[in-house]
Amino acid sequence: MSAGPNDSFELKEGCAPVKTITITIPMEEGDPIGATPNERMVIVKVQPNTLSDGKIQIGDKILTLNGAIVKDPNHFYNLLRFVRNEASITVERDDNRSQKMHGKIMIPADRMRNIQNRDGYLYFLATVNLQEGKKLGLGIRHFQNRVLVSKCEPGSISDEILKIGDHVCDVQQIVVTDKDVCRRLLVTSLQES
Repeated sequence: MSAGPNDSFELKEGCAPVKTITITIPMEEGDPIGATPNERMVIVKVQPNTLSDGKIQIGDKILTLNGAIVKDPNHFYNLLRFVRNEASITVERDDNRSQKMHGKIMIPADRMRNIQNRDGYLYFLATVNLQEGKKLGLGIRHFQNRVLVSKCEPGSISDEILKIGDHVCDVQQIVVTDKDVCRRLLVTSLQES
């Protein structure tokens, strides 16, 4: 896709350019778009063989739809219901954000076997690297044979990659369903690295 006259670029220091582009998608009223945004309107999933496939990318942040500023996913889907002929979607495309999201979303096959995939959930591979002067700051609990993140201290390592409510499926490819086992595996693997 090439840049058009309405496209703009912003260069942040030490980063790839952030581009604002407008994508036109021909569609009929009620056609599914095939792109799923999160609460910040950043695309987290593009379904293959849908209207968005090849046009909208994971990591794109939706700004407007047919000129209307999009507030949240519900507003976006509501606006889509009334699209006739084509959807003109303005997105902020940040290559760094896209690469990070692809890295999180692309879970190796040997790790996927530890995940019971459910619709509506985003799965990612988190790599925890200890940093001098920073605490891990992670609190976990177990609930119904799951280990859940219960606390992420602000400014900690865990605060950068996890959020409260995340489900820890495995640690070092070992399935975890108990917080004590999970904690032991985390401590052991962090001490070894």
